[in-house]
Amino acid sequence: MTARTPAEAEDGTRLFFEGLIGDLARRSRSYAVDTSEVDEELFALFMDQIRAVTITLRKAVAGGDETELRRGAHSLLGMGGTVGVPSLSVVAEEVSAGAKFRDYERCSRLVGGLEAWADWMKGEGKKP
Repeated sequence: MTARTPAEAEDGTRLFFEGLIGDLARRSRSYAVDTSEVDEELFALFMDQIRAVTITLRKAVAGGDETELRRGAHSLLGMGGTVGVPSLSVVAEEVSAGAKFRDYERCSRLVGGLEAWADWMKGEGKKP
């Protein structure tokens, strides 16, 4: 099944990251928005952007580039809340914090989760 709605994306995000971020559900509430105006086209654009940001984050992790990790995380933070996937914004906070403390191993696990989540969203991967 391919997840195509913000609600399905949010549920999937929680499945992929609940083991890495213990208080994900509580923290994501502060990013929740009304998704009634998020149509299929906007959501597809969002997913394209997620792919681009994930590639940037993976390169930044590999290069130990704190600035690029934090920049990519900041982009992700805004995108998640905007389209109704607030848990993604919390993941972005975690990536940024990992970069700030140069915990590239944690950043790599989080980015790996983003990659797996994005694959699942496209119908190419499996739920955890």
